[in-house]
Amino acid sequence: MTQEVLRHLSSPHDAPDGRGVARTGPGGRAGYYFWETADARMCFAETGPFPDIAVTCGGPSAAERDHMPELRPLFGPASDPAGGWYLIFRLGHGTVISSTLEGNPVTAQRVRKLGPQVGGGQAYFIPLPHWPHDERLSVKVAVNGKQKTLTMNVDL
Repeated sequence: MTQEVLRHLSSPHDAPDGRGVARTGPGGRAGYYFWETADARMCFAETGPFPDIAVTCGGPSAAERDHMPELRPLFGPASDPAGGWYLIFRLGHGTVISSTLEGNPVTAQRVRKLGPQVGGGQAYFIPLPHWPHDERLSVKVAVNGKQKTLTMNVDL
């Protein structure tokens, strides 16, 4: 399926860098793919039960890379072709221990370590239980043997 996704790229500049494509998400009827490009952008593709494949690419500007918050949305919140919802976010430092959306547990799946050209850190994928409307994502992280909680607003 990865090769099928790559055939839908709108430009050769959207091609993955040497680290390739990471498949992520819960599986099932939708497929989710994440990669970085050689020109310092991140791309995300989603597939569904139909032959449609949606590819989105973007990335932080140089100023954003220098001043990124510890917790930052990368893609989403959005819906997928199979009828689910998701969020991909960046964690600047540390490892996710647990996460909640408005106090309810959600599972954050590590996608991959991000390269320095896109600001470093880790990318995580969360399947959302519903479409979020002005809700708070709280993420408990471990950094250098200590724990702290980071929060981020999740909205349309």
